[in-house]
Amino acid sequence: MAYSISHSPDRLLIVVRPRFNLYLFLLFPLWVAGWVALVITNPAGKLESAFALLGFGLITVVFAYK
Repeated sequence: MAYSISHSPDRLLIVVRPRFNLYLFLLFPLWVAGWVALVITNPAGKLESAFALLGFGLITVVFAYK
């Protein structure tokens, strides 16, 4: 993680630069579009659809955490 620390007599400044992940930047909008399409077209009562929604949800949480 890239960071810098500077200090003066009255304060301490710590700057943490966020990492840019090109893979996540390109894939996340497509992933969200697929998630929304799956939610909209979800036939109620199908077990396979419930598992697909659960899988999309879990992986979305992993993407958002990263």
